[in-house]
Amino acid sequence: METNELKLIRIGVESAEELWKMQVEAFSSLYEKYQDTDTSPAAEKLDKIQMRLNQPFTYFYFIVVDGKKAGAIRVIDKKRQYN
Repeated sequence: METNELKLIRIGVESAEELWKMQVEAFSSLYEKYQDTDTSPAAEKLDKIQMRLNQPFTYFYFIVVDGKKAGAIRVIDKKRQYN
C-alpha cells in the first residue's frame, strides 16, 4: 500500500499571486465551457484573493502532497466573522 505525505501550509498575503494562478489554472476549462464571468473562480481578479487573505476570519492553506502543491482550501471561522 502506497502512503503519501499530506501537509497543509498556511498561505499569507505574500503568496496571493501563486494562489490566484493555481485557481485560474484549476477552473479555466470550466470557464471556457460556461463563460460564467460573474461566478467563476477563473475570472476572479488577484485583488479579490488579496482581500480575502487579509480578512481576519479567513484562512487559506496550500494542500501539499509528497512535497508538491496539489491544491488549496479556504477556511472561514464563523465565530470570528460575526464577532
